[in-house]
Amino acid sequence: MDEQQARTTLESRVADGARLAIGSESDWASIKRLLERCLLAGIPAMLADCPGGG
Repeated sequence: MDEQQARTTLESRVADGARLAIGSESDWASIKRLLERCLLAGIPAMLADCPGGG
């Protein structure tokens, strides 16, 4: 699964009522490793800016 496939899948699932899990604080290397692991496992995942304090 690439990033565009993940984006499309996530948008579709949210439109159907799914919830998103958001991780807001971590070191960049850990975030990138988690993203790669998710995508390799077929779990839709993406990195994006979001407002703080959520």
